[in-house]
Amino acid sequence: MTQIQKIVLHEIRQDKNLKSAELGESELLDLSLLGRGAALDSIGLVNLIFAIEERIRNELGVLIEIASERAMSQTKSPFRTVRTLIDFVSQLVDEAKKVSSAKS
Repeated sequence: MTQIQKIVLHEIRQDKNLKSAELGESELLDLSLLGRGAALDSIGLVNLIFAIEERIRNELGVLIEIASERAMSQTKSPFRTVRTLIDFVSQLVDEAKKVSSAKS
């Protein structure tokens, strides 16, 4: 399990509106975050995104913006499932680290 995956899954399990404690890891990764049957409403998704950004900043020292124009303009939303969110966040963190190391 990657560090990003641990962070995202931790924040999801902390969300009191989700009944994630009863889900296995595979079920949790496939949990719908957006659209019909989503596990969160729009405010819940915004709160989750904020919590993930904050935790990544605190634990990894990397600033990322998950809910960006880039995320909103993709043909397939990175917010569809927990798995797609983890993939998107991982990509953002990798890119931020590359930019940071290039500046050094």
